[in-house]
Amino acid sequence: MTTVPVTRSSTSTMTRQSFVPRLLVLQLAAVFLLLSCASTRPPQRLRVRVVPGFTGTLRLTPCAVGALTAEISADANGAANTAICPSTDAGVVIVVVQGDREYTAAPQDIAIRRTGDGIPTSIIVRMRP
Repeated sequence: MTTVPVTRSSTSTMTRQSFVPRLLVLQLAAVFLLLSCASTRPPQRLRVRVVPGFTGTLRLTPCAVGALTAEISADANGAANTAICPSTDAGVVIVVVQGDREYTAAPQDIAIRRTGDGIPTSIIVRMRP
């Protein structure tokens, strides 16, 4: 705290509080916000080819050794294996390719089932006509 005289001949003083602690707190909050936003991972992207006319539910097995990551093909029942292993802090974007038609499944139509410690066991995608 600094003391600033009001006038030269006056004996009364006015106190003024420094803005440095407030600015320091503001800077630390901004750095924390930037770092926390940068630490989230973007969702993984997966293209799934299905047979023409397929309706129903896709059942994908994640974290499969030797499976493809970028684009996979589901069988006639909608089952497929993928090497994608979605983490708990990032989701997955599913692009369904059916013949010459391609669309992205809505997030509410994708369910990732996990074990108690967060390991994904299946990815269920509800297909809408």
